[in-house]
Amino acid sequence: MKTQVINQTPFNNPLKDELKLELIDKSTTCFRALVAYLSWRGLDTIYEELESFYESKYSQLKMIIGLGSTTSEIDVLRYLNERMPKGSFKVFNASNDNYTFHPKIYFFDKKDSLTVFIGSSNLSLGGISINSECSIKIELDRKKDNSLLKEFEDVWETYSNPQNPFKKNNLRSIDKALLKGLEKLRIRIEKIEKTQRRKSNELKKLFPELNIPAISTVSHIKGKAQSKRIIKPKVGSILFLEVLTETGANGTQVQIPSSVLENYFDVKPDQIHKTIQLKFPYNEFRPSVICRFGNYTYRFTISEITSFDRPLLLKFVKLGTNKYIVSFLRGSLYKKQIKNCTNQTRADAKHWLIK
Repeated sequence: MKTQVINQTPFNNPLKDELKLELIDKSTTCFRALVAYLSWRGLDTIYEELESFYESKYSQLKMIIGLGSTTSEIDVLRYLNERMPKGSFKVFNASNDNYTFHPKIYFFDKKDSLTVFIGSSNLSLGGISINSECSIKIELDRKKDNSLLKEFEDVWETYSNPQNPFKKNNLRSIDKALLKGLEKLRIRIEKIEKTQRRKSNELKKLFPELNIPAISTVSHIKGKAQSKRIIKPKVGSILFLEVLTETGANGTQVQIPSSVLENYFDVKPDQIHKTIQLKFPYNEFRPSVICRFGNYTYRFTISEITSFDRPLLLKFVKLGTNKYIVSFLRGSLYKKQIKNCTNQTRADAKHWLIK
């Protein structure tokens, strides 16, 4: 057995570097995460290695994730579910205010060994990059350290196969039903926060503020190499995309016309998934995955349209590589702008316009 202390301080010895090394290690056959909290900004720091790991033949990907009090992680849960559908992504929650699901353990399985990181780091930007955190890296030999290895496996088993005092339904797969329920909950929470939101600086009077530069909320995601025949839209270019009643996934899944795919979202004809960043009114950037389905249609999930009557017009403004601001045009604004949207794939289909 080998052990190593990872003393993470702001921008020094980040756990993310260790996780990346394990993900690109060809001897790693399975990655498992048991974490109390997961954020998009945290996952964004290792997403390239994670996606490559998922795509490899020999890899397995399993996560058991807790929920924060505001369900703000719903978009990253949706990203995992859509981008890596063959992975095992589950949410653990006991629905009890007196109990908190709080582990932070990362498992990297290999043929002859198991590498475990255990400590205080959630899979968030602060947890694996910026905060002061402490983790222990433990490398176990499957023959020599069988006893301790079994104890770690028992920890995973506790939550992957819940037994008393837990119940089976404390663990749920990330699926359409769960995402729909979390989305409704988020809407209710946001309404409460708008009336109760307060910001306090009282702690600054008691403790000196640590001077850490502000971290950009912009994703580091870069699109894959683009086909030469694709015309890349310029920064500031606008897409108007009509939303009709044909959307799937409980009215949140919008089909994208093929011309829009190539000429606005830079999606190659043979590309199966592409992750983009969307920003809606009053929210930060969040991920959305453009997916190719079995019938070769492309769609992305926009849960924000759930409560809107149709038809609806979405207005996208391109800010940069894979970054878009989205707004909703309804009523008179819809009637005024839809007259200019003359593009259709067929009669009675949705209209769009790129300018």
